[in-house]
Amino acid sequence: GHSAFCGAMCMDANGNIALSYTTVSPTLYPSLRYTGRLASDPPGIMTFAEQVIYNGSQINPASRYGDYAQMTIDPLDDATFWAIGEAFSGGRKNYAGAFQLAPPELTANFNADVSTVCKGGSTNFNDLSQPAATSWNWSFPGASPASSTQQNPSGITYLNSGSYDVTLTVSNGSEVNTLTRNDYINVEDLIAGFSASATSLIVGNQVTFTDASACDPQTWNWTFEGGDPATYNGQIPPPITYNQTGSYDVSLVITKPGASDNISRSDYITVLPPVFTMQNGTITTCTGDFYDSGGANANYSSNENLVLTVMPQGNGNLLKVSFSAFNLENNYDKLYIYDGASVANNLLATLTGTTLPGTYTSSTGPLTFRFTSDNSLNRAGWEASFECMNTNMPPVVNFMASETTVALGETVQLTDLSTNLPTSWLWNITPPTFEYVSGSNGSSQNPAVIFTETGTYTVSLTASNVNGSNTYIKENYIQVLPFIYCTPAYSTGTGDGDYISLVQLNGMANSTGASASPYYTYFSNLSTDLIPGSAYTLTVSAGSYSSNNISAWIDFNIDGVFSEAEKLGNVALGAMPATGDILFTVPADAEIGNTRMRVREVYGQANQNPCATYTYGETEDYNIHLLPQNRELMLTLYLEGLFNGTNMNKVQNASGDQFGGDIADEIVLELHHISPPYALVNEAHVLAVNTDGTASISLPASLGESYYLAIKHRNSIETWNASPLSFENLTISYDFSSSQSQAYGNNLKLIGDKWVIYGGDVNQDGTVDIEDMTPVDNDAANFISGYLVNDINGDGMVDISDMTIVDNNAAMFVGKITP
Repeated sequence: GHSAFCGAMCMDANGNIALSYTTVSPTLYPSLRYTGRLASDPPGIMTFAEQVIYNGSQINPASRYGDYAQMTIDPLDDATFWAIGEAFSGGRKNYAGAFQLAPPELTANFNADVSTVCKGGSTNFNDLSQPAATSWNWSFPGASPASSTQQNPSGITYLNSGSYDVTLTVSNGSEVNTLTRNDYINVEDLIAGFSASATSLIVGNQVTFTDASACDPQTWNWTFEGGDPATYNGQIPPPITYNQTGSYDVSLVITKPGASDNISRSDYITVLPPVFTMQNGTITTCTGDFYDSGGANANYSSNENLVLTVMPQGNGNLLKVSFSAFNLENNYDKLYIYDGASVANNLLATLTGTTLPGTYTSSTGPLTFRFTSDNSLNRAGWEASFECMNTNMPPVVNFMASETTVALGETVQLTDLSTNLPTSWLWNITPPTFEYVSGSNGSSQNPAVIFTETGTYTVSLTASNVNGSNTYIKENYIQVLPFIYCTPAYSTGTGDGDYISLVQLNGMANSTGASASPYYTYFSNLSTDLIPGSAYTLTVSAGSYSSNNISAWIDFNIDGVFSEAEKLGNVALGAMPATGDILFTVPADAEIGNTRMRVREVYGQANQNPCATYTYGETEDYNIHLLPQNRELMLTLYLEGLFNGTNMNKVQNASGDQFGGDIADEIVLELHHISPPYALVNEAHVLAVNTDGTASISLPASLGESYYLAIKHRNSIETWNASPLSFENLTISYDFSSSQSQAYGNNLKLIGDKWVIYGGDVNQDGTVDIEDMTPVDNDAANFISGYLVNDINGDGMVDISDMTIVDNNAAMFVGKITP
């Protein structure tokens, strides 16, 4: 016989030791495990991998845990261990496990360094058999070599595409075991792959994607759901900006002659709301709300000593912080702001008490914040926001109104949102039937106005600094109506989980929690553009209650009433994150202008009234801009080769006019994003330019931001406009000919009283030089005629007059100048 010591650990008759125990973690419910070691194993090591006795399925529902744990050895065979311990599934229960420890049987196992390779590529194989084998026989169908007796064969090459088995047979002199992995090696003509610089980021920031494809692809087509730009053709896409919160897919299609492959990763990029709390660490952003450690709704804590460094996104940017609320225990709790990446940099401010601070901008890029609190009197803390500036450039102008659909006599707050630190402001509002109030005027940064007549008002802002000025015009931006929308009400509101947690429409997305009384919020800063006759999907999500009804209306005729005919629909859905869709089409006869959308959640009411009082629920309003189908862009420009001092000649072919009517020639117009790498927006457009220098095009109304214009012509220098042009208006005009400063880099030539676009770039490489002169010279020597790229002056004949234009501009080193 023998004696065995048992408890949480036992030894069997052969000296093998087993250990049973409980494990738990933030992602694992209390569960039972065991491990062990053989008598022949090195001392002090549990050599057996952890094994499962039982996995729990709920948290500890009681105040006690771990009672009655025991381990024994079976008296019948002196080899079977019995372990019992406590876990939780439908309450507190004890679970038993029975097992033995013995040397494992010989088991063949292996892997490959890579299991997907390019045609003609190779991989290495690794023996993972247990316990150690003494001989190995590999079989590699379709590969060279096709077999091996090495333990870890390398350089196994596959010459043809397809899927191939791999077989390993191992022996230790007494046992033999074989493992075959079917279709283990995949040989591809192309393998798509990519990585991202970040998969989680703050809204408004950028992600850099890196191609990781193999097998020498020749084309790359990227799709970035929710990104800007949304697509890109090429191996190295520009940084992709994500301007809406959510989770987004990324896909890549690659091709080469005779082959293609693709990869798509669902919910690969997570875009988080721009909300930061005081903490230890470093963040990178150019936007966001900034709170003390208690966040938006709680006080900070005692005995805090936190240091947070905020780095600006992008090269050359400076970080600016602006406070909108401040409440610290005076002289005891303090917020320090340093001009740089650490507390060793210059101290900009020491803030305490309740006086609202101003704004602070770094001189080198980042700002560092240090907060300290004592052991008592915790207060509300602060609310602030971040933005980025660039002091080496003129302002990029932007602004907003507190409301864009207002009642007569209602005060509207205009807020400057310009970047790059403007130092002066000039507002212009038309028609002039309004008054500045609250001590403000047209030169205030953030004036307040009251409109004295109904109608639609256009607002513009010119912002300036030492580097220049820019103007942003929002045409028909504010609509003054003789009415005020009804205010919905609730007697109890969101208390039982009845509220709206998501409203998403046409690029506008708003995620919120339960609101406070009066359970109604007008999100005047959120809006989206809709086009009459077009179909849309409104996606909504409710709160934590299991049964919800959400209805929506849009005041399509802009009369201040949400009529039954203007109801978009109702959706019944469960608790978040469940979502529901309301599909609707904007009436073709909807009024063009600014209006409002109402979204209501009401418990137990599918047939809701937009204004009535209910018990449980919440209401949210949003701005809607009803736009016509298109925006009209009107250009004025002259091409040096065709310009005769007054207007442009009509370009000729061998037999006469190349184009009919008043068309002088054609150009290509490109719209580019205003941030590096200045990616192309949508597509290039071919425009006819008239002899008077005018050209026009109808563009989609969805193009409502600011863009650079790039003008290209078959034998002229590519020319960009001087600064981003706002497409907020429905009609946009730009005249390249009125001033040299109308082109980026002043890249225009004065002829008479007009500034014209340089000619002579025959090969369109961006520079006028000898490579342009040679083909013009050759064609002139051969008396070539027709509508030709080498015919700079467009008279239908390549001759000395064309050579003169090229020669003069080459001597001046004329070339394109772009951002």
